[in-house]
Amino acid sequence: MDNKKILLLVVFLLVAGAGFFWFQNNKIKTNEFAGNVVSVGENSIFVRGTFTIDKVSVGPAELIDVEVIISPETQITRESFKIPNDGKPFNPSELPLQISQVGLDKIKSDTKETTVGMIIQASGNIYGKNKFTASAIVYRVPDFTK
Repeated sequence: MDNKKILLLVVFLLVAGAGFFWFQNNKIKTNEFAGNVVSVGENSIFVRGTFTIDKVSVGPAELIDVEVIISPETQITRESFKIPNDGKPFNPSELPLQISQVGLDKIKSDTKETTVGMIIQASGNIYGKNKFTASAIVYRVPDFTK
């Protein structure tokens, strides 16, 4: 090979390498997913929603289904609020919350009473994955008890 071909090969490899690293750095990275529970399994929750960054949706507009694996280390936080019975409009975010740590059994029973929306945190980048392990889950539901 002459010097011209070697130089072209080196330039091509540098451009290809720079393109690869640029693509990797500009890829969406998030460890959050928000959505509604579709079903609760033995050690997992099936959720339909979207990947988020700071609770703002990122990526494609259509909702996707993911399987969220629950490990013994997963923290599940349930925030419940009493619905005022005075008939006036209210904002659930402004009502006092009762916060408790729960397990899959409580999520399963809550899904029988209402739609359960949740924000899921994982360690590492989960963007584009359809199955991942949750490190923390927070969900808010109305308390229907009198």
